Amino acid sequence: GFFGFVFSATNCFASAGTPLVAKAEVDDGEAAALRLGGAIVKAAALTGVLLCLFSELIAPQAMALFAPSNLIDESVAFTRLRGISAPAVVGAAALNGVLRGVGDPRAALDAAALAAL
Repeated sequence: GFFGFVFSATNCFASAGTPLVAKAEVDDGEAAALRLGGAIVKAAALTGVLLCLFSELIAPQAMALFAPSNLIDESVAFTRLRGISAPAVVGAAALNGVLRGVGDPRAALDAAALAAL
């Protein structure tokens, strides 16, 4: 459904970030890799904010179409909660990819654990 699409669309920040940052580090050095990583994380956070706003706008209408009539209020609340978490989830995925790209998997694990709190 919608959340599967969002996951696929935002997972690119993690999966594409790793090789892009690793290549930038090899070609241009650590500073360039970190600049690129920062740009990736900023783009991911912005995407998360846009997803949050979008889910807030469409939650009532979408759930009226897709949710059982006796669960519409709960479905809207769940959709809004998922939307609120989007900036953190997408940003954490991007940060994880960037940290893997600069060769720091321990920091990537720490970032994922921190995001889970």
